[in-house]
Amino acid sequence: MSSLTCIPSNSYYCATEFLTRTVQMITAVSFPMHVLGLFIIFLSTPKTMDSVKSYILHLHFWIMIYDNSLGFLTVPFLLLPTMSGYTLGVLSYFGVNEFFMVVLVLLAVNNVLLSNQSIFKNRYFIICAFPPKPTWGKIRKPWLADHYIFAVILFIPMAFSLPDQEKTKQKVLETLTNVSDYVHQAKIYTLTEDHAII
Repeated sequence: MSSLTCIPSNSYYCATEFLTRTVQMITAVSFPMHVLGLFIIFLSTPKTMDSVKSYILHLHFWIMIYDNSLGFLTVPFLLLPTMSGYTLGVLSYFGVNEFFMVVLVLLAVNNVLLSNQSIFKNRYFIICAFPPKPTWGKIRKPWLADHYIFAVILFIPMAFSLPDQEKTKQKVLETLTNVSDYVHQAKIYTLTEDHAII
């Protein structure tokens, strides 16, 4: 990849402090709303929706995990177009491995998508009449569990194909030539050098 040149901005709006404070303020506002949403799901879901209540709770739980992992726990600062960046969240202050933080965010978004899918599959199973419904009734829960298991297994090959972080940091800084000083000092984490993998 050739080097990209631009004029770095020293504006507060381009600083990591602005990103961190902004997403943490958004999280501070959204977290009470998520808790309120939990109470509404628990207390106000009508009896006619009891068959889908647990699926809605499951979806809401994963949305909360995803929202808090992005806005509080990790706060990723991406260095695009390279597949790299660094974290500004609470977990980085406790020395948590960057790969674990990437897995946390990707697993949370994956489980949000799977939870959405499970709601639609549940509603389809209850509302629609179709010939293989008895067979599908027996295999739909193991089928859904397989999706969640596969979502975790998916990260195993990624763990073994991570590039050497020191070498890739130099390549990233050569590619992004005019970045601010705080990027040079940051612990840059590169997920992959091969864009075809993503």
